Amino acid sequence: RQEIRARLRPAARAPVFRRLLPCASRRAPSGARPAAMPAAYSEDLAWRVVMRLHFFRQDVATVCDKQLGLGVSRHYVSDVMRRFEESGSVATHQGAGADTTDRIRFSREEDNLIVRQVVGSPRTQLRDHHASFKLESGVVVSYSAFCGAVRRLGFSRKRIRKIAYRCDRQRACAWLRELLTFHSPSELGVLDETSKDKSVLQGGWGYSLRGIDCVAPDEVLEHIMQRVSCLVLYTLGGGFEDWAFTDGTYTKEYFLHVTTENFTDVHGYVRRPMLTSHINARKGRCTAILLDNAKTHHMHEFVARVAMHRACVIYIPPYCHFLSPLDNGAFGALVQWLRRNYYYAQQVGIVRAMERGMRHLNADSGRLARRCFRNCGFL
Repeated sequence: RQEIRARLRPAARAPVFRRLLPCASRRAPSGARPAAMPAAYSEDLAWRVVMRLHFFRQDVATVCDKQLGLGVSRHYVSDVMRRFEESGSVATHQGAGADTTDRIRFSREEDNLIVRQVVGSPRTQLRDHHASFKLESGVVVSYSAFCGAVRRLGFSRKRIRKIAYRCDRQRACAWLRELLTFHSPSELGVLDETSKDKSVLQGGWGYSLRGIDCVAPDEVLEHIMQRVSCLVLYTLGGGFEDWAFTDGTYTKEYFLHVTTENFTDVHGYVRRPMLTSHINARKGRCTAILLDNAKTHHMHEFVARVAMHRACVIYIPPYCHFLSPLDNGAFGALVQWLRRNYYYAQQVGIVRAMERGMRHLNADSGRLARRCFRNCGFL
């Protein structure tokens, strides 16, 4: 074994010696100084290139020559001439956009402007604030410098979010005071839609013995696999006043058709308009229609048709879902009823189950409606 190792040892080291030999042979003498790194191309050198090519009419090879020219590369010559022909200058402007908060000094007026922008509209993105800051102040700063100034002033994401919630509450209180000044709660009619399918029947928690997982029985039927959208009219006196179902989601055309024209429901019956048929200006019923800011609700034709029945359309402020009675108790009570009657909904389908659930919730002498309107501050 020792003889075999002795024979293999030189053979294994030979390739390493052959690879390292050329590198060792190129070592500089011990007394020689290392070659200096080439200096960066300055703006003066770029102007010399322009003078030789543009005015002295020398060719590129002569300019790049180390003895007769400047000893620069062809790529550098083409880059310099391109900048000179485009802008008339040879400056590269490198690092001009890298202005940090250490170099950029914001004045007190500019800091106050940033504070007013962030506090005034906390829902606006910082890029929009940056653009408006440059327009109002006339100071051109980069986006990173503006974000650094916002951070230096103490505005973190959590703090801006708290300011946004506070502004939403203040906007909601002002809107609610104006609404109740001209309309009583009995005149309001809330119009909104909700989408339901099989998943709404299954709760996220349940009861079981300790150590045993909760398992919900599930009967796979064809009619419960569909997803339907229900448009609901909710009032203080009648609760779920009227509703209309459709497969999928509502569009602008079908929303306008169902609310202001005679339509055919999912059961094949021709019905009167679910909204305009309940408006009665003489008795003060549904004279103010509350809607959220969904795209399907914003139509001039819809507002005009409602105004023909001596009623008005009022939109809830954005990010103020707590002002909708349907989203603050009514739809939640409907979902709870569907889960309590799980097997019935499995047998008859989600549409008929929701219809029976809304009729059942209306039979409580208006307690649910008063609670939902009270949750939103209308009572």
